[in-house]
Amino acid sequence: MFLSALSMRVFTHLIKIMPKVTGPMLSLDARGTVGKAFYFQNRPSGPAAACRTVPHDPKNASQLVIRSYVKEAINKWKSLREWEKDFWRKYVKSTDYYAA
Repeated sequence: MFLSALSMRVFTHLIKIMPKVTGPMLSLDARGTVGKAFYFQNRPSGPAAACRTVPHDPKNASQLVIRSYVKEAINKWKSLREWEKDFWRKYVKSTDYYAA
């Protein structure tokens, strides 16, 4: 089969970006990404393939308000002295969450 110089460069590029596979797909070992569409990895449960996702991070007004409340709560917790933190930890453990 005859390959032109351009198609040979494209083929060489595809080899570089393809996952490295040893053995049949998802039975032995596959790692890496295919384009930006999906990726292969080895997990403790075995080989896996998954779609790549883009994290969703809304920046609307209500989301920013909630984030500011959480940030303020974290800063207040960090400003407590250790005995105050211990008090709140013990209080939470003794609280019945289902009592209305």
